[in-house]
Amino acid sequence: MALLRQTSLLAIGFLLAGCAPSGPLRKADPETLVQSSGDNCKALYASTDDDIYRAATNFQLGNDGRKQFLDAEKKKILATPEVERPCWETAFEHHGTYDLFYAEFDDQGDATDVAKGAPYETSELHLIEAALSDMLDRKDDPETGLNIVVFTHGWHGNPRADNSYSMEFKSILQDISRREEILRVKRQFKPASGKNESKPYRTVGIEIAWRGDSFDTYLNVWDRKLAAQTISNGAVQELFAFLNQFYRDHSCDSAEHGTALSQDACGDVHMLAIGHSFGALITFRALVPRLESGINVGPCYHAYGFGDITILLNPAFEGERYRALFNDAVHRPLLKGDYYGDNGAPQQCESAGTAIRASPQIPTLVTLQSEGDWATGNAFPIFLRLTTPFAQTLSDEEEYEKNHAIGWVPAFQTHTLAINPAVGAKDSCPQLPSGTKAFCPFEDTYVRTDEVGTKSANARSPLLLTLAPGASKPSQLPDYLPLWSVAVNSEIMYDHDDFWNPHIVRLIDLLFEDAYEQSERLHGRRRQ
Repeated sequence: MALLRQTSLLAIGFLLAGCAPSGPLRKADPETLVQSSGDNCKALYASTDDDIYRAATNFQLGNDGRKQFLDAEKKKILATPEVERPCWETAFEHHGTYDLFYAEFDDQGDATDVAKGAPYETSELHLIEAALSDMLDRKDDPETGLNIVVFTHGWHGNPRADNSYSMEFKSILQDISRREEILRVKRQFKPASGKNESKPYRTVGIEIAWRGDSFDTYLNVWDRKLAAQTISNGAVQELFAFLNQFYRDHSCDSAEHGTALSQDACGDVHMLAIGHSFGALITFRALVPRLESGINVGPCYHAYGFGDITILLNPAFEGERYRALFNDAVHRPLLKGDYYGDNGAPQQCESAGTAIRASPQIPTLVTLQSEGDWATGNAFPIFLRLTTPFAQTLSDEEEYEKNHAIGWVPAFQTHTLAINPAVGAKDSCPQLPSGTKAFCPFEDTYVRTDEVGTKSANARSPLLLTLAPGASKPSQLPDYLPLWSVAVNSEIMYDHDDFWNPHIVRLIDLLFEDAYEQSERLHGRRRQ
């Protein structure tokens, strides 16, 4: 008995010793914000960004090389001198080409700093809401728009600067901001404002952070999945609701209300939401009502979602949670009419007396699932079978979707993505049967830029997107379905965490660009 008691105490002590802190790990108080705005922090951010950007744009580095880089960069950040530590503790980082905010949520779904007693006026949520409004209202720079990128990290993540997810998110923000510099010169469409030149857009990142580990072991997977589900219904809804309305007030949203936006307001804000692993669970569950509403617009309008587009990276939630949205999207043509397609003829719809010409329906939700993802492909089904043995299902299909992550359900698959075998050739959709519609949003090449207009030797990396409906009743999938589920070859996305390699980062950028350009082109078409 004494031995059993000692063993139990040791086990409890081990778990407590490994418990992750509850946070908040970032500070939104005025003193910390002032400290982090100094020259020391600017130099520190610039140095770290340079390291991350070099790794994220190196097509030759490989998955192992990227992991080695992350380990080395963690050590570098942990070795930051004491005087510069506030740079990594602030809830707002002002970088040279982008800004980054942090919003932390606890296991009960509350805003972490507010739950700890911080006044709302000095909270992370208030900081984000006030800062975004101020960025558009600045008198010294009234012509600058915002590219808002919301990222929810996955299992094992946290908002510390040395966390892999935080560094990987910074690579996406840098790529979007640098790409924006090129687009200002190369943009092929007339801005919605009616001006001949494109306005500059400041990239603004928001990391939705939560306690990705409760104790330091892989055995916390069930505990962290439950926490993610709780968080999706908590205060993160407040943040998403604010961002949704902020976007609608300042964008060329492609929903019905887009026809009423003023010329000055349209196109000020673009927005992209990204979720990875359990972070995709939080993102999806929090945004389902918005996604459902966007599918059910009238026949003369594009389907819409949250912001311009939402991208789920190797999502770790059951396919059954996706089934209702998928069914709604598939059945919509029976109730509302077909999705928009580029048929070259005006629709029987009018806006201000002008017929609306159809254009391709850009996806509102894209799932990118690596075929090399052992975590969701192999471990997740075993985990679900062990944890839900008595959950009732009414068909073999329902049983399968209950036990498999969304990206591994064949019925949901719409595309495959692989390296184009014709190296150096254009990306294109395959030759499809007559009458079948397809749309490929990718450019001929991806361009790595250290400066505007500078191409690197390894810049060409063409990808081939193939329209490949799933094995379950593919003929029933409507053309231009706004929900994409893409099986990504492991040459492109190696495994569960490999979402910041050059291929995927550029793919995310291009999908985002296509989505907001659709909104602005559509708005301009209606105004003509």
